[in-house]
Parts: sequence; structure tokens; C-alpha cells
Amino acid sequence: SLIEAGSAAQSYVIVAVSLVGSALTLFSMTKIWAGAFWGAAPEDAPEPAEASDDPTSGRPNHALALAATIGAVGLTVLIAVASGPLYEWSVTAAEQLLAGPSGTVGP
Repeated sequence: SLIEAGSAAQSYVIVAVSLVGSALTLFSMTKIWAGAFWGAAPEDAPEPAEASDDPTSGRPNHALALAATIGAVGLTVLIAVASGPLYEWSVTAAEQLLAGPSGTVGP
């Protein structure tokens, strides 16, 4: 990490600046999150529409949103579970690309 590398190189100013920058970024993102998701809704905000299974109604379809969320979470879990084999596969592909065209078929 940047902190370990900066400490090893005795660049303590870089380490301090990176830690302060990280802390300020975290503080800023926390304030944005709290305001967007936990803050009061604006007075002129429209009321949320009720759900509908009719795709032509223009109202949200909770079943479709749930299916999309389950798919995204499933893909994320799959990537996390298969990260070791995916990494090995990526390293093998990179080594083959760096080795050049020897052993390939065609021009």
C-alpha cells in the first residue's frame, strides 16, 4: 500500500498527506450519504408512486427491481468466490500475451 511504501522510503510527508486525504474523503462521503439517504425529503418532492405489475403503467415494478438486485448480488458473490481461479486465469492470459505469437495458428 501507499502507506507501507512511504514508510519504507521514509517519506513521512507523503504518508501523512495520504492519511489526511483519506480521512477527509471518508468524512465528505459520509456527510453526502447521510444527507441523501437519511436526510429529510425536500418539501417539493413528489410522493412515491405505488408499484404495479403492468409494464405500461410507468410505475415501478418491485419484482423486476428485486430480480435485478438478486442478479447483481449473485454476480458479486460469484466473483468473490471465484476470485482465486479468475486471478490464475488472468495471470495465465497475461503471460501468454506477453510471450508473443509463438505457437499460435495463423499469420
